[in-house]
Amino acid sequence: MKNLARVIAGCCFVFAFLAGTVSYADDRVPVAIMEFTTKGGVTQKQMDALEDLLADTVRDLGAYRVIGSNDIRSVIMTQEKKMLLGCNQTECMAEIGGALGVRWIVVGNVSKFGQVYL
Repeated sequence: MKNLARVIAGCCFVFAFLAGTVSYADDRVPVAIMEFTTKGGVTQKQMDALEDLLADTVRDLGAYRVIGSNDIRSVIMTQEKKMLLGCNQTECMAEIGGALGVRWIVVGNVSKFGQVYL
């Protein structure tokens, strides 16, 4: 779990760096945090906890308005229909971002190899 905390800390460092480039007007930069996937070694509960921790940490930076996975699911349902019609992943992510009105979309995979989380 200590390694998983390092992954979160690394993600937060990136957001903290980006926060320095944002003006602190009333409008915070909207960020969508998509559901993370795993290729093994990590339970769904751990994935959910990781998403919540990342969303809370980014939200606490104060420069971002975080849109979580529940809000995203409703938009994705509409976009899934487009994917079935030939939309590739990059195009669809851009469309989802546009539909959510976000500037950044966070996606990722987490896997566990022995005691190391990647």
